[in-house]
Amino acid sequence: MTMPGRESPYVSSVQPGKVIVASADREWRRKLSELGGKKVPWSRRVIFQFDGEHKLAELLGQLRNEGVAFAGAPAGWPPAAVFEDLRTKGLVHGPFVEVVWHGKNRIETGHR
Repeated sequence: MTMPGRESPYVSSVQPGKVIVASADREWRRKLSELGGKKVPWSRRVIFQFDGEHKLAELLGQLRNEGVAFAGAPAGWPPAAVFEDLRTKGLVHGPFVEVVWHGKNRIETGHR
């Protein structure tokens, strides 16, 4: 889903049993809560709960289909790497948008 003029959300963290979506403005937070996420009071985050790898794959695929990007990093296990791993296992399919920060005002996005 694309909302012109709105700040696009991105998956900022994948942790055991939960996915955190950040930088979502009010309209995005409403949309994400309709998808089953829980708004975090006084923040710009929405948290989704999941049980198991298949449910995680289903959730990440749904978020990707809605236009949510995935944080990347040159090292470690960022959400973009988690999506890539699930795709390698055949649990999700297709490209996704990765967001990488190279400094305060330097953001790079690309399809993987």
